[in-house]
Amino acid sequence: MTVEESLLSNVAGPVPDEWSIAWKALDPERFRPLCAEELRYDDDSVPDPLRGFDRFAEWIGQLRRAFSPWEVKVRRTYTASDGAAVARWWQIRAVHTGLFEPLDLEATGRPVNLDAAEFLECRNGLVVRGRGMFNAVTLLQQVGRLPAE
Repeated sequence: MTVEESLLSNVAGPVPDEWSIAWKALDPERFRPLCAEELRYDDDSVPDPLRGFDRFAEWIGQLRRAFSPWEVKVRRTYTASDGAAVARWWQIRAVHTGLFEPLDLEATGRPVNLDAAEFLECRNGLVVRGRGMFNAVTLLQQVGRLPAE
């Protein structure tokens, strides 16, 4: 465990800590033990909510195929005292190396550097609902689909 992960676990608790580790690995199986059966995850890159672990895992796989290498840095984490809610600010750095199906983005080989936010609702130690947000315009500019500002 890195110093950052150790500090995070002391501040945020086991679900947010393990969730961060899963995001850093971008491995769907790392998320599985953290997700409730009724998981619903909303993200700016998909038009409809991801309902259930299988759909969420499919989307994580799409991210993994589209952006490699993938690096996530947790900027800030805020956790409710009862652990039922988590808010996190991330920085994502990656290279766009494959098709990102949700936005129909063919690989460009360009670097991507994005800020993102995520909000989790937890029940009985599992994530039941999540919401991820990032600036899609910035992503599209960085991969050359929109003109830079």
